[in-house]
Amino acid sequence: MSIRQVAFKSLTRPYNSITPPTPRLATIPQKTHLSTSNSPKSHAPPPRKPDPAPPSVEPSHPRFSLQDLGAGRGVRVVVIACLSVFATMETIFYVKVGWAYFYPPKEAESELKEK
Repeated sequence: MSIRQVAFKSLTRPYNSITPPTPRLATIPQKTHLSTSNSPKSHAPPPRKPDPAPPSVEPSHPRFSLQDLGAGRGVRVVVIACLSVFATMETIFYVKVGWAYFYPPKEAESELKEK
């Protein structure tokens, strides 16, 4: 399609509120070079439009609860008690490891120095 055909179509198409009218051929500004040299200078490319953000898709995780699994009040109490006991055991273990690392016994220090 030539420019004249495009311009003619834009003149004959009625304006509606959904699509704005395309610019007419007479309103398209012509590029003018104001430099004194004969060769036009290379211009920087026009700034890029930012990419539209992808639609936010939140991951859907399956719902998990002891009630959905059919566990009653007694089972929930036992599960929470067991988790609490194991968490306490793990905490005590890491405290002892940290204590042995930062504050070794005096006997171990002297054995390490002798070797």
